[in-house]
Amino acid sequence: MKKEDIVFSDWQRWLFGEAPPSFVGETALRAFVIFLVMVVIMRLMGRRMKGQMSVTELAVVLTLGAVIAGPMQIPTAGLLPSVAVLIALLFMHRFTNWLAFKSRRAELIQQGDAA
Repeated sequence: MKKEDIVFSDWQRWLFGEAPPSFVGETALRAFVIFLVMVVIMRLMGRRMKGQMSVTELAVVLTLGAVIAGPMQIPTAGLLPSVAVLIALLFMHRFTNWLAFKSRRAELIQQGDAA
């Protein structure tokens, strides 16, 4: 954006950015789709996502937030790549939990020592 394009009284740019006003409806639909996918992913990750979280699980939640922000706000970003990343995160989360269950060393690396 050029310096000349920045006008204080340009409310349309403030409200809609570079996208056309119709993108507001699309953004709402994108948010709804991403929300549904997120709910399914969070349910598949298990009860721990709703309670006290470990460092690994907190990292997953932060990553989920970062992944869903783009397709909801950027007109040129599609939903499918973000859904693929969400599914990949689900599998990585399940794998690291399985690894921690099978190996005490992996559990200590992920969770730390309680003492």
